[in-house]
Amino acid sequence: MIGRNGVDLRDKWNPHPSTYLSIAVDGFPNCFFPNGPNSCFAAGVLLPVYEHLVDYIVKIASKMQRERIKSIEPKAVAVKRFDDYIEVREARK
Repeated sequence: MIGRNGVDLRDKWNPHPSTYLSIAVDGFPNCFFPNGPNSCFAAGVLLPVYEHLVDYIVKIASKMQRERIKSIEPKAVAVKRFDDYIEVREARK
C-alpha cells in the first residue's frame, strides 16, 4: 500500500507497525484496518471485537459523508501516543 507522498506501508512499519487504535495509520488517508497490528485479536471471542471496530469505522465514514469530509487520517502524534501505550502495556506483562 502506498500512502501520502509515495510512502510504502512496509517502509512505514519498519521495524515494527504503529497504528492509531490498531485501525488507522498516519499518512494513509481513508485506510482502516478492522483488526490491525496490536489489536486485541487474542483476547477472547472475536465477533464482538470485530463488531465494535467495524462500528467505529462506520461512524467515521458516516461523519465523513455527513460533513463532506474528503479524507481522514490520524495525526502522527496520536499514533505515537498509542504506540507508547502499547509499549508500556507490553512491558508490564
